Amino acid sequence: MPRLRMRLLLCVVCLVLSQARLLCAEERILADRLERILKLSAGVGVTVQALEQEAPAFSYNGKAALKPASVLKIATSVAALNRLGAGFRFETHVFRGNEGPEKVLYVKGGGAPDLAIEQLWLIVRQLRIRGIGSIDRIVLDESQFVAPKRRNGQRAYETGGGALSFNYNSLTVHICPQEPGHSALVTIDPWEAELPLSGAILTASKDSFVVDEGKEGLVVRGSVARGSSCRTVYRSVEDPGALFGQVLRALLKQLGVKGKMAIDRGIVPSAAHKLFSEGSKPLALIVRDLNHYSNNFIAEQLLHAISKEGALPWDRMRGLQRVQQLLTVQGLPAHIVDGSGLDHENRATTEAFVQILRAALSDPHIAPELLASLSKNGESGTLKKRSLGLPDGTVRAKTGTLRDTVSLAGVVTAKSGREYVFAIFHNGRATQSAYTNESQLAQTIYNFG
Repeated sequence: MPRLRMRLLLCVVCLVLSQARLLCAEERILADRLERILKLSAGVGVTVQALEQEAPAFSYNGKAALKPASVLKIATSVAALNRLGAGFRFETHVFRGNEGPEKVLYVKGGGAPDLAIEQLWLIVRQLRIRGIGSIDRIVLDESQFVAPKRRNGQRAYETGGGALSFNYNSLTVHICPQEPGHSALVTIDPWEAELPLSGAILTASKDSFVVDEGKEGLVVRGSVARGSSCRTVYRSVEDPGALFGQVLRALLKQLGVKGKMAIDRGIVPSAAHKLFSEGSKPLALIVRDLNHYSNNFIAEQLLHAISKEGALPWDRMRGLQRVQQLLTVQGLPAHIVDGSGLDHENRATTEAFVQILRAALSDPHIAPELLASLSKNGESGTLKKRSLGLPDGTVRAKTGTLRDTVSLAGVVTAKSGREYVFAIFHNGRATQSAYTNESQLAQTIYNFG
């Protein structure tokens, strides 16, 4: 019996070794093919690894610290799902003051990334249901966030964060052409925002208009093509809390609430009476919006939430440190200054992203949510218009683009059904050349596996 057991053990060992040798040979073939077709240079980093394997099948500059661009949102997503859980909800808290005859309403922000006009309307209706018919003062409490990032430009994707952020910290400007020679109809949404609008856009033969920020508000000029559909422009807001307060006050008035409703900033006193809390969508859906639409604002909000530590305020820097720790796995270099990848100072490696993805996709607690958040080639998100030369839905990935950076990271399901995790970063490369590399990478993996 001992001899039989030994023979069986030897057979098993031989089988495992032969399979390992076969896999190593297969991976060498894949590596050779990738090295032949990809246009590799010092500014390119590539790592490819089978989901079930412990080592990369191919790595070129895999340990080089490069700009990841918006692929960084994968690390932010994984950190948030790991620390908070897919069912986590941000909460906006509403209180009634108890400090005398003055009728005070307190609103404490909890950083909800999806707080928009629909949710604010529900908050206002809840106040009327609870009999709030008059308010002297509205106090906005934004203390949940420590040192939120300020906006760094007028574009909506350049906006910052905030505990009482509203409408993605941005405004929508609708420009609708009228009869030729007449001024177009220009509307700010939400129109409840107290933002002056000056200038005019003429209805003419072509689109040539500008929406800019002036000293007192938005300034428009130029022309919009006659007979065309309404055009849409998005602009960031400098003071998210002010926008929230202005729209809240306008909606309260619409529902018949009386009083001066002066807007102040402050802290909710311990004596205040809590009326209710309004929850956000679950984190699983927020992460899906983050990655499908590559929303920089959501990434900033998540950075604060990632820092959650008991009853402490949410500190952006602590959130950044946690994302950076995730990317420095096994000592790989990383330097992270935001959660979105927008900043040109961000650095990380393709090997780190492949390790993060492999770990997350092997974790049943977060794998379904992360996978659902990645765009499908030819079907959804930022890959909806890019087939990558493959059947639709073969690739699930996050894209990234900066002025000098093109990146892609995700998972390819090969013809055989085997799954390969990959990351490819191009720094200093022309966009079209980088796109060609990404397509050839995905096609080679698909046809090989």
